[in-house]
Amino acid sequence: MVRVELIREKIRRLRDTADALRKSLPSDAQPLRSERDARDLVAFRVYLVVQEAIDLCSHVIADQGW
Repeated sequence: MVRVELIREKIRRLRDTADALRKSLPSDAQPLRSERDARDLVAFRVYLVVQEAIDLCSHVIADQGW
């Protein structure tokens, strides 16, 4: 059985990470073209969001025995 509190915590972490990603996006694309640090920060946060989503899905898949 899926542990509801664990799922809620994983969703909270996913949302927090997605919020951090949104905050790191510049208002236009120019800084991403010219500043490697800005690109790296955005890329890293995209990676973290994807990892959080995979972790959440993996938990549900394992729990369901798929």
